[in-house]
Amino acid sequence: MSQAVRIRVYNDLITTLNSVRISGGAEVDATAEGESVRGNTPENDYFTLIDNGDTPADDSPVNADDFNASFTVLCFVAASDTEAQQPYPPELIQLVAEARRVLNDDYTRGGNAINTITGADTPSSSPRDGCFCRALDVTVHYRTNKDDPTSYGD
Repeated sequence: MSQAVRIRVYNDLITTLNSVRISGGAEVDATAEGESVRGNTPENDYFTLIDNGDTPADDSPVNADDFNASFTVLCFVAASDTEAQQPYPPELIQLVAEARRVLNDDYTRGGNAINTITGADTPSSSPRDGCFCRALDVTVHYRTNKDDPTSYGD
């Protein structure tokens, strides 16, 4: 059985965020995982992908269904005692920039989407689990054939 286009989009986002590597020109080697039911344990240079669901898009062709999938990428860096006086350490701003860069490299999510839009990033009000956090909004516009969510619509 084929995977739903939506699952392929999600998996591509995780793989893409895991590609933030010094060897690829990034400032850090980061890790990414999807949101866990049992909770995630943030650490330095870490992403958590949260799936916020889909909304139908208005521009669907006759034989296809278009959706806008909404995601939040939580970006974490460890809070040290010296950084505790800063609201948002430069390393956190850099990590958000690295996430934007790799997510925009292939806006088609490996050929499974029409577009990827990285939106605003919002700061967390206080350190969480010993880490500073910013939330990056991501929207992926994708299409499926009408009545078949496993095939990309033309």
